[in-house]
Amino acid sequence: ATSADECMCGVNAVLNAESGRCECEPGHGGDATNSFIGCSACGSQEYKSLAGNMACDTCPLGSTIVNGVNATSINECSCDEGTVVVGGGNSTISCQCGLGYFGSNTGDGSCKLCPLGEYKDQAGDAVSCQSCEVAIGEGATTLVQGAKSAQDCECGHGFYKLQGVCTPCEEGAYCPGGDVSSMVALPGYWRSDPISTAFFSCDSPNGYTICMGGNTNQTGDGQSGPLCREGHEGLLCSKCKKGYGKTYGVCSKCDSGFNASSIVLVLFAILVFLALLYVLISNNLRRATSEYKASSITLSVVKIIINWLQMASIAAQVRVSSNESMDRFYQVQDISNVSPFQFSSFNCMVQANYYTQFYATLAVPLVCVVVGFCLTVIQFLTRKAKGVRFLVMFVMVSQMLWFFTYSMVSQIILGIFECRDLDRGISVLSADLAVQCETSKHNSAVKLGYIFGALYIAGLPLQVFAQLYWNRNNLQDRSVKVRYMFLFHNYRKGLYWYECVNMLRKIGLVTALVLLQEDLGTQVFALSILSMTYLTLHAYIKPYSSRTLNELETGALFVTALTLSMCSFFYSNPTGTGNPVVENGLTWSVILLSTALLLWSVLLVGKGGLLAMATRRRKPGGDAFELPSDSSRDYLQDEIEESRRGSPSQFKSLLAHDETEGLDSPSPASEAARVTVMSNPLAQKRGAEPETAQLPEMISKEWLKIRNLVSDSHSKNRESISRMTLVTNPLSQGQRAESDALLPERITSKST
Repeated sequence: ATSADECMCGVNAVLNAESGRCECEPGHGGDATNSFIGCSACGSQEYKSLAGNMACDTCPLGSTIVNGVNATSINECSCDEGTVVVGGGNSTISCQCGLGYFGSNTGDGSCKLCPLGEYKDQAGDAVSCQSCEVAIGEGATTLVQGAKSAQDCECGHGFYKLQGVCTPCEEGAYCPGGDVSSMVALPGYWRSDPISTAFFSCDSPNGYTICMGGNTNQTGDGQSGPLCREGHEGLLCSKCKKGYGKTYGVCSKCDSGFNASSIVLVLFAILVFLALLYVLISNNLRRATSEYKASSITLSVVKIIINWLQMASIAAQVRVSSNESMDRFYQVQDISNVSPFQFSSFNCMVQANYYTQFYATLAVPLVCVVVGFCLTVIQFLTRKAKGVRFLVMFVMVSQMLWFFTYSMVSQIILGIFECRDLDRGISVLSADLAVQCETSKHNSAVKLGYIFGALYIAGLPLQVFAQLYWNRNNLQDRSVKVRYMFLFHNYRKGLYWYECVNMLRKIGLVTALVLLQEDLGTQVFALSILSMTYLTLHAYIKPYSSRTLNELETGALFVTALTLSMCSFFYSNPTGTGNPVVENGLTWSVILLSTALLLWSVLLVGKGGLLAMATRRRKPGGDAFELPSDSSRDYLQDEIEESRRGSPSQFKSLLAHDETEGLDSPSPASEAARVTVMSNPLAQKRGAEPETAQLPEMISKEWLKIRNLVSDSHSKNRESISRMTLVTNPLSQGQRAESDALLPERITSKST
């Protein structure tokens, strides 16, 4: 060589210009100045970042050089899967378990993924995986193994994340795991929007599910399908879409030809109701004005059955899910509430919203007055009201109409006061969940509800009691009987006001139904207790003068209590969850007992009608009434015997039925009247048996009725009765046997 420039460094060495020395290049260790050592590659477990005559640096424990053998950086030292380089400073650099891994990378150990539900957010063998439940609460988990932070924790099945904490799934929701929006409403439940945490139970009228479930908003269209049943929309799917009409809470499509048939059906129903009412009015009028004094229980039987149907039908409106047989049975009973808004045919024709129905109901008492006026005119035109003033009959008809509609009107009026709170400040009317409370419309309706509640719900029973109390001494007067006989007929003398108790029974059950419907457990308990209380009260007092009516009312109250108690049964044992034998047995017990009660009532009405027809027939050529058949006479005698018996309770002085009260102080009119009583001729002939010649209790009863009639006629300046004749029993004539020489059974009056 002739110059320094011709000098070259050995293999893997470079010249350091500053020092003028050869040095091993990066990735190679050794001593370039020593020909015996030279520079060699660092190998698979070492690296060298700078040029120099020095040894290579060792990779962290557990790491290797993956690509090549001349690594120039520690970063080329690769740890096994799941491990990272840890250490530095004063600590030893080594490969340890990284994020999401636990265990040890030294020796024969290895790093494993953190299991589901745990995470690891720091590297190192000494760091263990942490539970997600510690971080965000019970029910937390991870979607995959090896979670590296708490952010990877999610709420598992049956939970949802709310404000960073796992919360148990709400009732009525399905929670697959995730945040609030992941929740899905179950069938039968509803929520206002996808970020709401409140789920509300929907009604299931007649067993139909109207809320289909899914992710939704309040328009009714869910992300996983339609939230509401076909034809339903709005809050809790309670509103019918346009073109649909509601029947017992279920919206049905109005067909193109539906309106015509709807009008026919509605008119037919109205005509049937008016026809039945006309028959009852005629019957009541005939009984109140008839001179024949035979007892009749027909009107009282009809009244008992109407009260029973109206009270038992309350069970149909309790929000418990019953089986199909009970639902259909409830529908039949609910017809007695005479509300046309229960049927889709009427709703399709009218298309009235809740407020229209409410104000129409407030007008029902006035409508009853108008209908009563029309029916009274018809009675006068058909000449069935001879001797009765128009106003007197008009009062009778109006009272009967108010009686029929009292339960239905009271329920709708009370319904305006009960609201149901939903989420996000929404409050809806419990009677119609499509109506929001605390609006101007609702506040106006509430004010009217207070007024009509005082005038009608409380006022009608008070009016009835006041009228009966005012006329308590004149209940046998013709005008009083026409007006109020429907209310006091067949009650024992001291209990003429007992129909007011029945009205309080109605309003008590209706109040429990309406005002407690948001507390279902308390509601069904209250209905059961009230029905049992009225049953016990009736069984103790026995308000009717007829044993048959007392037994019929007891049966009606028992069936009512059993029907309402079925609500408690289905509340504690939802259909399909209990013993099917017990459920079906109780269901059919209620249905069969109700059917038997109805048949019993029909038989009583029919028997009473036959008895009335028999006793109205007269003998040819005479004025005396024919006696009824043996069975009818025995039936009538049973009623007479029952009327003589008072209550066994300590209230006997109040409840006893004294038929002869007041006979010791005859009125001036009765003293002025000339009365001839013909004794039984066979009894006169015998003479030696004074007991048979005495007047029996039957004559005393008839004499009391004659005296009242005479007194009434005298006070009204009507024709006086100057001669009353008792006619002997026609069945005893011709037989002449001493055993048949009974005293007269019927009295006929003759005016002179």
